[in-house]
Formats: sequence, structure tokens, C-alpha cells
Amino acid sequence: MHSSRLDKISAIIAIAWFVDFVVFVCVAIWIGGDAFNGHETAGRYYLADHGALTEVSRNVFLYSKIHCISLWVLTAMIIPMGLRGWVKSRRQSSA
Repeated sequence: MHSSRLDKISAIIAIAWFVDFVVFVCVAIWIGGDAFNGHETAGRYYLADHGALTEVSRNVFLYSKIHCISLWVLTAMIIPMGLRGWVKSRRQSSA
């Protein structure tokens, strides 16, 4: 794949990660935490935020869990892109 095309893809992934992260934090504050730190017990769903639990509906709990997963996936994508950019800049500065 051409380098400029990879640069564009990297930029899109970085922007998507940033937007997803900001939305995740804002929504987690608004709804009282996130599902990965929370739990489900006997059909009741709890989000957690630094030890504080907030009971929510199953749909809100599932939304939070899916949003956590999307953030992890984008983070997993952005790490190699960042490393690629770092290596590329090191090669250019030594040339």
C-alpha cells in the first residue's frame, strides 16, 4: 500500500479514536460509569465509576459494553499506526 494512502488511513483512525474516546468519557460521566468496570447481578445491571455503582437498564449496559469494545479496537489499530509513524520519522531524521 502506498505511503501517503497509509498516512491518510492513519489520520482517519487517529481522528476516529479521538472522537470515540471523547464521546466515551462524556457519556460515561453522564450515565454514571462504564460496563466493563460494572457488572450484572440477577438481571440487574450496574455501571461503575471509581467504585460508585449506578443501576441502569440492560440496553444502557449493552451500549456501554459495546462502546468500550469499539474504543479497545480503535486503540489496537492506532498503536501500530503510531509506531509506524515514529519509525518513519526516525528514518527521515537520520537520512
